Amino acid sequence: MSRKNAREDTFRIIFESLINTLEPEEYLENYFDSIGADEEAEETAFLNKPVGNDNEYVTSTLKGVLEKKEELDKIISENLIDWNVDRISKVSVAAMRLALYEIMYADDIPVSVAVNEAIEIAKKYDGPDCGSFVNGALGSAVKKMNITKSE
Repeated sequence: MSRKNAREDTFRIIFESLINTLEPEEYLENYFDSIGADEEAEETAFLNKPVGNDNEYVTSTLKGVLEKKEELDKIISENLIDWNVDRISKVSVAAMRLALYEIMYADDIPVSVAVNEAIEIAKKYDGPDCGSFVNGALGSAVKKMNITKSE
């Protein structure tokens, strides 16, 4: 699986965490059980079977996002005009939590990649207008934090 697919799978687990309250290990157990399921199953929950460092990325990123969710939500809220985290779509929250976590804590992921992937995920799962919303909030946050990791 590519990092892009691992990121999207991680996003989907983060989204689930906004609906269901489980321990991080339970989300991961559900994830790894589903990727081991029969490929002919009608409802394949995740995109591809992970290989190499994909398991490590999904595991460490999910645990990090869940551990830092209050901090990430505070940053998101500070960069929304006349909105708060409780009023925006769960898709946008999940995409922005993931992107901010990568920006702040993943040294190997350039800021532009984290932001662009969040925009694409938001557009795919919540429609084209959501991409602009996510872009604006993340752009504001990155500017305020003055983080400039690049490729």
